[in-house]
Amino acid sequence: MPIIFRKHLGSDNEDDANDHGDDSKFSIPDFLGGNDVDQEAPPPTKKRKLNAFDMCGARGKHQAMPSSIANTNENQKGKKKTSTTTKTRKKIVNKAWTLLHSVSSSFVTDPAQTAQELRKMMLLSLKTTQSDLNFTFEPSHFIQIHDEQQLSPDIGSLDVLKSFLKTHFKNIACANDDADNSINDSKQNNEDDKRPEWMAYTKSMQVIIVSPSVQRAVETMKALRKMRVTHSFYHKKQIKQMTEEEYEEYQQSEASVIAIRICELFGKHRKISEQQVALHQKSWHLGIGGINRIDKLCQTKHLKLKQCSLVIVDLQKNAKEQCLLDMSQLRNELCGWLKQYVLPQLAQKKTRIAFF
Repeated sequence: MPIIFRKHLGSDNEDDANDHGDDSKFSIPDFLGGNDVDQEAPPPTKKRKLNAFDMCGARGKHQAMPSSIANTNENQKGKKKTSTTTKTRKKIVNKAWTLLHSVSSSFVTDPAQTAQELRKMMLLSLKTTQSDLNFTFEPSHFIQIHDEQQLSPDIGSLDVLKSFLKTHFKNIACANDDADNSINDSKQNNEDDKRPEWMAYTKSMQVIIVSPSVQRAVETMKALRKMRVTHSFYHKKQIKQMTEEEYEEYQQSEASVIAIRICELFGKHRKISEQQVALHQKSWHLGIGGINRIDKLCQTKHLKLKQCSLVIVDLQKNAKEQCLLDMSQLRNELCGWLKQYVLPQLAQKKTRIAFF
């Protein structure tokens, strides 16, 4: 509240008013809101941001731009350049993957084409070079799973997988498999049959199937569960300790026929500790699971590929029309697992790869 002196308020006498001159004309109403008071200030307007060009124009055409403004402009240009480079890189990678997807059927049909496409896929996903990979894929590293019974040629058909396992391994025909008996009888009755027998191992297995999902792994287990194989309950150490007479009796005696032993290598509702105990205590012919759990079991050395002769990768597509190679996380895990554990076996020609 401002302090108002008496002389500013005026007086009752006219003489005093004349003595003070114009000060007597100043009254309280005029002080509070009269005409002599300054006008109200206009409403605030939005402040306009000055660009570097405006500031330079205000300073003059020949004056230099401030260093801080120049640095900000250079940083903005650098960000634009980095953004454009990342966009171009993404475009290149996407084009590469579209090329791989366009020839995804080559993973199944032609072993030579499979070797080229798998090399490209591993170099892209692992972000490495051929010299760092230090391995060259050959057509002999792959097996073609073709349709021998003229079944549906769709990729991922379980009937094709079942017929492949029955024709490439020695199996015991079941009464329910009448359609398969006519094809397998000629090979099973031949004494010169060179097909490998199903063998069960602890901490390893003869065939490993990599499935894209748990549901697909369960469906594959149900389709292959009816297969029958010959199995001997003697351990290798027991066979080595046999005498010649006991070994002759062992060869002449007929091995028992059992259902193929399939190890569950997927993670849904299954603890990894229980799977580690099962791999150590029991012997298995075949294993089915996801790449994540298989990789973890290999890292803990509870699953080894010393006795594995075949690795099968399931390329069944899901509801989004995506296979295992289309999903980046599963593809990267698969390539890392192949590089660390499968490539040494391929180099020694102990393991082969198949896609279906």
